Amino acid sequence: MPHQILQPITARTSTHPVLSVYLDMSVNSDNKRTYQTFLNKQRARFAHPESDPEAHHGEPIGTVIERVEAWLADEFDTRSKGAAIFAEVGGDWFHAVAFARPFTNRLEVGAHPLIGPLRVALGNERRYCVAIVDREHLRVLSIYMDSVEEEKIDESETNDAEIEVQSDGHAEKEYEKWKAEETRKSFKTFAQDVESLGASRRADGYMVLGTDENVNHFLEFLSPAVADKVVHTCHAPPAAGNSDIIRFLSPVFENLRSREEASSIEELLSRVRQEHLATSGWHETLTELQEGKVDRLFIARDETKEGVQCTQCNFYLVRRDGDCPYCGGSLREGVDLVESAVRMAAGQDVRLAFIPADAMTEVDGVGALLKFR
Repeated sequence: MPHQILQPITARTSTHPVLSVYLDMSVNSDNKRTYQTFLNKQRARFAHPESDPEAHHGEPIGTVIERVEAWLADEFDTRSKGAAIFAEVGGDWFHAVAFARPFTNRLEVGAHPLIGPLRVALGNERRYCVAIVDREHLRVLSIYMDSVEEEKIDESETNDAEIEVQSDGHAEKEYEKWKAEETRKSFKTFAQDVESLGASRRADGYMVLGTDENVNHFLEFLSPAVADKVVHTCHAPPAAGNSDIIRFLSPVFENLRSREEASSIEELLSRVRQEHLATSGWHETLTELQEGKVDRLFIARDETKEGVQCTQCNFYLVRRDGDCPYCGGSLREGVDLVESAVRMAAGQDVRLAFIPADAMTEVDGVGALLKFR
């Protein structure tokens, strides 16, 4: 999903500047959205030339903001809590994403779409395929960002009337054997349905809900690859709708996120201490990323870092005096290194994790696991 959301944005090739807008679209205690106040302030900000002295946009920013407002009024999914909108200034390209989570309000104009906040929001989200199963029924949900994006329901085709149960023990045993065989057939079909939905949605993990007996029996029918990705099993809440299932599993989702974060930072810190294919700090990590050596990149949440970029070879550097040490070119000041690192990671298909800042102090806010030296 992160790739599918980011790809149309990062694939843009136009040379027009881009207005990037991130909005908190959640409602306040008065059941109102407050994004318009923020947009009005931004319109006033760009109404005066001194607010953007080096820009030559060709189209007033206020006009572009009007395009943003039109999309919000006509096309925004009001069930969402956030919006990320990208619009060319002086061009036709326009791309908008309604998001399940709220963003911090932000508006920037630059040569490229600002993808950092979107990548941060996507970074630690996982998709789970949740199966609620008994001997005759299957309900399987694909859940992403606390929303059901797809649901499939299946029922067995058993017919209890096919066997007339007599009072003698032999007939009862035959009936039990028949029921066991019908359950086996149903579970085999149910497992195929779960794996099909999980594969189509690229599930990160699976959960199975039901009685202990049904769950344990059903797990036997999953392929080893899928069974290895089952991260949670438990009793299903009775007669639960989709929203009930999400509320029921929310503590599980949060626990899994916390465990994954703890495991990730433990691996990074361990390898940094051992000096084994790992980096820490902006200077070293940025160098290895630009040389294509990074396998996994870790950035502290809310990290900010300003640096420079060579105007000749385009290499990014932590702030320094003089010319580029690689080609002698002049250096452009005021470069957002977090945004630049996120963009490079997306272009190289580097796995990216955003970690609580207090857990990243030992590596000065950024680090990486390397593929090679």
